[in-house]
Amino acid sequence: MVRLCSGETDVSLREKDSYFRYLLGCMFSWHAQLLYADICSITKVMATHIANIYLKNKHIAREYNLEI
Repeated sequence: MVRLCSGETDVSLREKDSYFRYLLGCMFSWHAQLLYADICSITKVMATHIANIYLKNKHIAREYNLEI
């Protein structure tokens, strides 16, 4: 790992730049993974909600001899 704040002269600017680019890439990747997880979670909750509504309607329809 490159020591960025040490003031050492053997660490080139190119190495620092590539290290920062790597960190930025990791942060964007991590953010994208969190966003994907949120979307999947919301989708799962919505699918469960829709399924519950369907089952409730099916139960009501069965009570009144209706077809869905």
